Amino acid sequence: NVFNNVKKEEDGVHFSVVDVDKFIKFIKFILAIYWRAATSTHESYKGAVMHRDLLSKNGDEKLRLCLFNDTKIPSLLFSVKIRRLKDSTGTWSLSDLKNLIVTPFHHPYGEDKKVQVDFVFEGFYFSVISPALSDKERRSDMILYPKGRQFVAKYIDFNSVPELNEIINATVIKVSNGHSSITS
Repeated sequence: NVFNNVKKEEDGVHFSVVDVDKFIKFIKFILAIYWRAATSTHESYKGAVMHRDLLSKNGDEKLRLCLFNDTKIPSLLFSVKIRRLKDSTGTWSLSDLKNLIVTPFHHPYGEDKKVQVDFVFEGFYFSVISPALSDKERRSDMILYPKGRQFVAKYIDFNSVPELNEIINATVIKVSNGHSSITS
């Protein structure tokens, strides 16, 4: 188990006593999903992009080799952020949110126009930011990184993310017995 102590608090899910080796594998798992989407030519993954500076430095191949060879990913390439989805309106249960999987989407991050690629699965909202953030930026924004033994997956209301609202509103929503479900 990567996380031995998990507490749900008002601001988010607090993880402590993190097994750092397993945590690094978890980060690599997230980056593997990102890499697969970013290098795909399938229309569904067009929102998973890499920062132009990384592409010019062959960052996609560097990431692939690190994942393939299970070696350390250079800390200057990527930062990973995780948040727990919630619905402030009460329309969607945690179970509903855990079943939500959306195509990746991207937008600029910060003043220096890093690229943030977001995707959702298992009720969590993942962001891969490239190039990587400084240690100060990571600490201030609760970014996952293997130097720490704890972190908080802060809650994010999916209604506050325009891209998620757009995806949800483009989907037919079927309400039965007081529960919402997504149908395609």
